[in-house]
Amino acid sequence: MPFFSSCRVCGCTEYNACVDTKGRSCYWVADALCSHCAQVDPSDPHPELPVLALSIRQPWLWAIMHLGKNVENRTWPTRYRGRICLHAARGMTLKEFDHALDLIDQIRPLGEVGTIARRDDCTWSIRHERRGGIVATARLKWCISHHDSPWFFGPYGFELEDIQPVSFVEVKGSRGLFDWRRNLVSC
Repeated sequence: MPFFSSCRVCGCTEYNACVDTKGRSCYWVADALCSHCAQVDPSDPHPELPVLALSIRQPWLWAIMHLGKNVENRTWPTRYRGRICLHAARGMTLKEFDHALDLIDQIRPLGEVGTIARRDDCTWSIRHERRGGIVATARLKWCISHHDSPWFFGPYGFELEDIQPVSFVEVKGSRGLFDWRRNLVSC
């Protein structure tokens, strides 16, 4: 059986290399460390976190973390593959929130979620989630233009897997995949 290693930071492999925002594939620079992850600053207070982040509004990020939402819809494609940080966007209007909650409730009725018995309880929980920072990491597996998942609305979708919650890191959001370390909020 052939053996191949994976990057200890982003999880990419020899057969599934990560691609940066300019479309360049990584290469091995050390045992279990790809070239993209090796570029992280040694003075970085969060070296375990991926370099790039994707900002997602609530309650969609909550659905990714708690309901198994495996596709994040976008109007633009990406060639990037690999681990990313999930940033909880600060912005959220009440109208957007209620519309998104209605769609989520159609896909996965909120009364079925864990110990939350009613939509009102669920709404309270989501509204009190932290926003304006990194809350999780995920592996961006594919950029798709069609998918059987009920979470796919298109025109593009980022298929996410291996969602891992992390301690909150306050960061200003940005559009697209962004280097979140440039947006760290000073104490």
